[in-house]
Amino acid sequence: MSTSRVKPLVDVTFHVTGSRDEPRRIHVRIDRPRRAHTGEWACSVSATGLVKRTPVRGGDSLQALCLAMEFLGNALYEARRRGIRLRYDTGHEVPLFAYFRLREYKRRLTAIAKRHLPARVRTDKRPRRTRA
Repeated sequence: MSTSRVKPLVDVTFHVTGSRDEPRRIHVRIDRPRRAHTGEWACSVSATGLVKRTPVRGGDSLQALCLAMEFLGNALYEARRRGIRLRYDTGHEVPLFAYFRLREYKRRLTAIAKRHLPARVRTDKRPRRTRA
């Protein structure tokens, strides 16, 4: 997949702050899904300084795109845990949850479950029955 021949599906640039380096830009790109010669589909993803150009494969074009989004979301959330913040040109912080909702819903549902469900239910551990 040549970069010059593949039109990107996602092509966006953010400002990066919070790293020890000087402020810089990060270019995020997801290429359109393409069928590989093996029959599977692939989307190449990249994020300047975080993710080298990587093909993410799936059984069909939708699965390849969803997996590529999840892969990229994981990389951006990991960068945020390390203190890196993405910002728009306006200076406002990029809300990752607005881009990667499924990941955020899982995190929020897990937090709710931890607060409201007994530990036994959360861990799926059932008490053992003893024979009389």
